[in-house]
Amino acid sequence: MVIMTACGGAVRCEMPFAGDPNLPVEAELAIDKAGQLIIVSDGDAVDLLRPPQGGFVMYAGLRLKNIVPCGVRLRGVVRDLKTDAPLSEFDARSADLVLADGGWWVPPGDFSSIPNVALCPDNTGGSVLNRAVRLEVTATDQRMRVGSASKEITPTCPPGICLPMCECTCGPDYTLGKCANVAKCEP
Repeated sequence: MVIMTACGGAVRCEMPFAGDPNLPVEAELAIDKAGQLIIVSDGDAVDLLRPPQGGFVMYAGLRLKNIVPCGVRLRGVVRDLKTDAPLSEFDARSADLVLADGGWWVPPGDFSSIPNVALCPDNTGGSVLNRAVRLEVTATDQRMRVGSASKEITPTCPPGICLPMCECTCGPDYTLGKCANVAKCEP
């Protein structure tokens, strides 16, 4: 990955292979809360967050080992448990990973480096709220080594000022303008 600087020079990511190239990529699913990746377990409730662009998303990422940490492409999606159909658009981001505790490599602590899996507005006609779904994130490095993880989670609205807007936007039968009279909340 080459990044151009304001002075016109190039800065290359030149980190060594992270782990053992003879082993498969290890991946643990995590969500970002306040700039920190939190490991997700099957059955966890996951609060949806309000991004700057509006709607509600999950910031979903991975902790990784045995991977080239430069220019890793992360791709996230939420799927229906029964049909395996996507309930969200696929979102992909590229990042140079940073070393974290325990020898794991993670995306840097900003929301632009991990998939913003948009679940709301809910265009499925139903509702993803309080419903078990499968969250999947896949990482592909420059050598085309792939690691992925998925968990059954339940998207929920966060308590507080954004709760009414989240429940309206993510609830069943969303249409443009439906939430016009609901108290606004800022990301």
